[in-house]
Amino acid sequence: MATSESAFEVLMGRARDLPEPNWSAAGDLGRRSIEAMIAQQLGDVRELLSRGHLRIHGAGVEGHSAPLASIGQVAATWQRAVSAVGASLEGAKVNRGRLSEAIVQRTTMMLATSPAPGSVILNLTPRSDPFAEVAPEGQRVMVDVERPLADRANETLIGLLSEAASAGPDGDALAQHMRELGARVASNVKDLAKSLSAANFDLDATWLEPGQPAARVTVSSGIAGWLAQFVDGQALDSYEDELIGVAHTLSDVARWRIDTEDGPRYVDVSELPPEAFEVPRLRETITLRVRVQPTERPDGTSSETYTALELLGPA
Repeated sequence: MATSESAFEVLMGRARDLPEPNWSAAGDLGRRSIEAMIAQQLGDVRELLSRGHLRIHGAGVEGHSAPLASIGQVAATWQRAVSAVGASLEGAKVNRGRLSEAIVQRTTMMLATSPAPGSVILNLTPRSDPFAEVAPEGQRVMVDVERPLADRANETLIGLLSEAASAGPDGDALAQHMRELGARVASNVKDLAKSLSAANFDLDATWLEPGQPAARVTVSSGIAGWLAQFVDGQALDSYEDELIGVAHTLSDVARWRIDTEDGPRYVDVSELPPEAFEVPRLRETITLRVRVQPTERPDGTSSETYTALELLGPA
């Protein structure tokens, strides 16, 4: 006589058809439940603000205190890295000039701090209104709208740091991802890593966007030090470009001054072969293949260092 399935077997059979869970910690379940309840009341979960936490701990923290300058450096470099990632996601990948005011506005983080045993916690929220981005006319549109830039930038940055924390000996996939995001991102991630390593801080970073899975990463001070060296070793924070201009100083021991349409550029020529110095003449328009090393200042401006890799000849 055939036996019917038990209620438990029926339940388990139905469970196999459910989507994969999109939570990584027990607290995510409570958060998603509260978000669902609030969404019923407000009509849209994006009425809620995203939030993030940077938990700083490790040998550089005493109790729940840490040097103000070091904490400030971590906070500042995180903000610059988020803005750089946001700019990259919007198509601005070259580290040249200031970021646009629109990008800065959409990626600016607001900060509150709180102590915890053995650590200092920086609580982050976006400055801009997320609903203004997902519902620019005051209500949701039928077509898909990209998530707020602050959410995408923090999520991408945490994902990049997760790749670094689990990278293999060669780090090829990490290097490729950084090249796709551009030199500005690599430069700011390097600065963030250096600030953690120099202060001997470990970092637990979390980003919580309403309606989305939590993004989390833990970066030790050792991993941070490795990451800074990795960016340098792979030259990920520089890029190649062509420089066209009039040669005003030519020397085999000093930088060349090349006057371009954007102003004078001073080029290190120490990597050029000897025969390159026999070709150009003063006040001749030349073309150089150069490596550009950007450096971003705390005020958001940047400067570039140029190294000549090849003389492509008179223009």
